[in-house]
Amino acid sequence: MVIVPYWTSAAADDTTPTDRNYRDLLLAHAADLQATSTVLAEALAAVSDDLVTHSPFVRASRAFIPMVARMALTDQSQAGGPENERPATVAEVFSCRDTLHSVRLRFGGMLLRALEGELAVGNGTPALRARALSETYDGWCAEAEAGASSQTIPIRHLVAIQYGGILAGAHHAAS
Repeated sequence: MVIVPYWTSAAADDTTPTDRNYRDLLLAHAADLQATSTVLAEALAAVSDDLVTHSPFVRASRAFIPMVARMALTDQSQAGGPENERPATVAEVFSCRDTLHSVRLRFGGMLLRALEGELAVGNGTPALRARALSETYDGWCAEAEAGASSQTIPIRHLVAIQYGGILAGAHHAAS
């Protein structure tokens, strides 16, 4: 499966070197992902015993939150290679920032929706009502918005890209 992003940025393919070391960028990104994983895992653990709905948002949170920690480990192990002792490009800096914001907003939002669903069915335990994650999530939203340099891709272009991918896949399978 290929995921087509709904946004684009000129920075996404800018290979201009920056003043940041790529190894250091990967390590900082790993630390940010690990911190995000910790916040989400602790929030989920704090309410896990109180969850009653087992909604798709709860199940997805349980599946995806551990993945964030694995993403951090991947970046951390990748950083050690000698090929990473070079300047990071604008695109690499953008990609790390964009990935961090995507992870925080997608998986944090997913967990918040799970918690809101619990409250909506009348499950108002003290742990669920505490909702400490809401403030953190609002901060993540503000941070993502403040650094946004992306433009939304018109839906007709996305559909054309996806359709082209389907046709290319069908052509490949037929040959």
